[in-house]
Amino acid sequence: VVSTQSTGSSGINAEYGKQWYQRRVRAADRLHVKVPWGYVRGIQVGPRDAPPVMMVHGWLDNCYSFVPLLTKLPKNRRYIALDLPGHGYSSHKPKSAYTHTIDYIVDLEHVRRGLKLDNFSLIGHSLGGMLSGIYTATWPDMIDKFVAIDGLLPFHQPTNKWYKTFARQPTCW
Repeated sequence: VVSTQSTGSSGINAEYGKQWYQRRVRAADRLHVKVPWGYVRGIQVGPRDAPPVMMVHGWLDNCYSFVPLLTKLPKNRRYIALDLPGHGYSSHKPKSAYTHTIDYIVDLEHVRRGLKLDNFSLIGHSLGGMLSGIYTATWPDMIDKFVAIDGLLPFHQPTNKWYKTFARQPTCW
């Protein structure tokens, strides 16, 4: 179940400053995507029939951190900035749920399915960059473009190389 509450125009204005920021926040459509533990919330800006761009924020941040960036992005896209579970206005997961970083990948997939996105782009900042990179590697056919802003992707080595690295350093065990 997806619902939006329109609070004004969805066009992007190039003005800067506090007044612009406040108007842009008021003009964004608030997004509510039903997930098994509650809702993932966020904002969306741009034409609903335009190519979608999902935006994933960093650790201890929220969807509104992307608002200043929207002034620099093309107006012919649908930008969907999310509050990750437990951040911003999104529901917290139950205390019994795992909250490992990798679990956010499944959360993003819940949102993708809830929004019925078949192909979209991902922009992630910091933790969101890492999550977006893992998501892109997991479901490459779903992703049109991937951008990481200050994002560090997890390191990867073939299993035989990883084993040799740790075999030389027995104190790591």
